[in-house]
Amino acid sequence: MILIVSRQNDEGANLVVSWLNFYRRPFFRVTEKSVVKVQLVSQDGENTIIILDIDGVSLDLNDVSFYFYRNSRINFFWDIPEIGDKTEYLLYSEIYRSLKFHYHAVEEVVLNYLEKVPHLNLPKYSSPNKVLQCQLASKFGLLTPKTILSGSKEIVNRSFGQKSILVKTLGYPIYFQTEKKKVVSYASLVKLSDLPQFFPLVIGESLINKGE
Repeated sequence: MILIVSRQNDEGANLVVSWLNFYRRPFFRVTEKSVVKVQLVSQDGENTIIILDIDGVSLDLNDVSFYFYRNSRINFFWDIPEIGDKTEYLLYSEIYRSLKFHYHAVEEVVLNYLEKVPHLNLPKYSSPNKVLQCQLASKFGLLTPKTILSGSKEIVNRSFGQKSILVKTLGYPIYFQTEKKKVVSYASLVKLSDLPQFFPLVIGESLINKGE
């Protein structure tokens, strides 16, 4: 069984899923919309059993032979019991804080277990800071694009001698939706002439020939 953690609309992960379906390989995919509950954590010496409930389907992590972390995160859901009169704010907040600490500890056990499974990438290696990623890649001799961090069209125009640049958010991509508005902010190719005079802080990257 292959466990995939990715955003629902991630094209890279979608291609992997298509390939797995074609070859009829069993897999389980967790996205930002998945509801994940911990059913059981059992520890007996070196023998660990962890069973998750993912959108109503049980998954024994001992059945996971490969873990592919693409992006996103596992959203653990916890049924917080009724505590009583919430007007007793100090008591309620203290109990809630204690429960949250214990839940976090259980989540840590699950993620630590997945690190020991044969894997491709891990959340802790996926720094959301694109500038630091480019610095690290360059340090190891990888080809990286010229990168600028700015919110000014004038500065961007002076920095790039080309008509288009690749624009990214500084950290994780933004996605949220309400009844009236939908906001999606992923990497996108834009013309410099289409940029407003000032805009939210973004990362601009020059285009490089990956065949070099």
